[in-house]
Amino acid sequence: MELQVIRHAFAPDFYRGFCPEDHAAALSYQLQRMFESGAAKEGDYFLVRDGKDPYLHVEIYRNNTRRIWEKSPVMCPKAAADKVKNAESLSLIYEFLKNDEYYFSPGDKLEIIVKPDNEFSNIMKKLNLEYGYQNIGSYTVFKLKIGKFPEIGLSENISLKSFTEIEPEERFKMVLENDVLNDLLIDTDQALFYQDFLDEGYFSEELWRIIYSGGELAGFIMPVFTSGLKNKISLANYHFFSGMDQDVSRSAVCEVCRIAETNGIRDLEFIVKDNDKELADLLASLNFSKAGSFTRYIQK
Repeated sequence: MELQVIRHAFAPDFYRGFCPEDHAAALSYQLQRMFESGAAKEGDYFLVRDGKDPYLHVEIYRNNTRRIWEKSPVMCPKAAADKVKNAESLSLIYEFLKNDEYYFSPGDKLEIIVKPDNEFSNIMKKLNLEYGYQNIGSYTVFKLKIGKFPEIGLSENISLKSFTEIEPEERFKMVLENDVLNDLLIDTDQALFYQDFLDEGYFSEELWRIIYSGGELAGFIMPVFTSGLKNKISLANYHFFSGMDQDVSRSAVCEVCRIAETNGIRDLEFIVKDNDKELADLLASLNFSKAGSFTRYIQK
């Protein structure tokens, strides 16, 4: 097995054999333009060959504060899958990714997301441990597709405020300081970290709410439209300051459902931290079903 780090001139290699020729040519041209504009960087696209033949490829993307390996490795359709070759291929990539001379800036910090529903999951978990990546949490995705929303009301003790009602610097500080990555991303610009969440969806900030319980700050929710068509909404990030207070968790679900209903959306998604059992149980009681899961790792 041989590793090829994709650079501008070799962008066609990344797609050749993985999709029809015409489609590969279009994607190659797009990737070359991304290299030229700086939207893509060398060291984020990898191809592993089995002899002369493509075997698998991996793509890592960047946001404002770090690199994120979120997409599962893609096997070449013509390649015969082999557990030994899979492990060897990914080991080549992990070995390159630890190169401090190539990845040296704070923005090169790498987060890896592993989903359990593919043939590479166990290998990646093992390599994450071997190469010193820290487990920063597991998450379950709950989904609801219905014709009628669950009836769930707000406690009189709860009030909500839009993010836009407080000063930008307060928003930036609140989001970063209450995120699991706060102590792991060195010298992170609060505004850039906040921008990462803005970039994850459409019409984002206008949907975000701060939750107060008895007049005291209790948490926040950051739902986003996952499509410009505004046909699906996802609670991609949230934080409850006092743990899983029942009124606060119910208010979060209620508000996301209200936003969805107001916009005529019937496709809802909640990404729930696995240690937030009360929120998960609440969603299950409201006929939300589990639709997937993932675990996040980051370089120590």
